[in-house]
Amino acid sequence: MTLESVRAPLKNAVCTAQPSHGYLRVRIDFQPPVAVDAYVIKSVVNAALRKLYGSTGEHTISVEVLHCGESERAGQVPTRSSHQATLRTRYADLYRLWAALTLLAVFDAKPCRVVVQHAAAFLPLLGASFEEAVASAAVAL
Repeated sequence: MTLESVRAPLKNAVCTAQPSHGYLRVRIDFQPPVAVDAYVIKSVVNAALRKLYGSTGEHTISVEVLHCGESERAGQVPTRSSHQATLRTRYADLYRLWAALTLLAVFDAKPCRVVVQHAAAFLPLLGASFEEAVASAAVAL
């Protein structure tokens, strides 16, 4: 028995397991600027889900706010009108949540915009941008 004969079955092995959760890093812009905390972020998410899927969709798609804070865009001073949040939902509901957030334009009779900056199946993948991940992989080689 050679080493190649042992490795041969592993070449075509594919992992088909789906992750249990999906994560979104979003930026929420309000006009005029408002004070935002996790409760307001959760209210924005619920309003987006209710608008697109009705009250049934709002209660069926569970979303957790893991982190919220003021957005820090590269080269710009953070403003109170732009906030960043990390959201967690079931992986099967990730794209439904993404669609609802993208279509939201008004919250509490004020214009608001939600931009999905990054989506990932695992929380650590939200920490680095794609360019940083590629650069760190190239350095490791």
